[in-house]
Amino acid sequence: MAVTNYYVKVELDPCDVSNGDKLVIYDSSSSEFKLIDKNDREGNICYEGNNGPGFKELTITLDPSTFPEGVSGSFNYAKIECDAVTAGTYTQHQSIRTILIWDSASDGGEMVASTIEEARYPDNKVIHDIKRTTASFDDSGSLVFKTYQYSVNDITYCLKYSLL
Repeated sequence: MAVTNYYVKVELDPCDVSNGDKLVIYDSSSSEFKLIDKNDREGNICYEGNNGPGFKELTITLDPSTFPEGVSGSFNYAKIECDAVTAGTYTQHQSIRTILIWDSASDGGEMVASTIEEARYPDNKVIHDIKRTTASFDDSGSLVFKTYQYSVNDITYCLKYSLL
């Protein structure tokens, strides 16, 4: 595999000296490269109290001052690890991993999703249908992760996401 090095100019802020890891991104709204904290593209979100059957929408929103184009225009790839568990009782648990790919340069472009189940307890019960897991973008460019939940009550969903 060949490696190509690219050199880009990034304006540095001498007052904002950080010890943390940084990433270089291209901001198409200002047509320039910017430095962002590595953790600005990763996060954890939990949603509680999801009852009954139907699609559950779990939204990933980014800081608009850092990402004025939202998730849809700033990235092309997301990895979402989703844990669903019956709150309090922990009698059911299901973990899935979803990979999403899209073209950030096209408005309303097609998104490709692939989901696999990683673990389930007990083996003979499921919380959500991985074949119906999908995602879309809302008007602000936030990523809306959608999963179909079966007739199970009081589910807590926790998402761990990475965006590239």
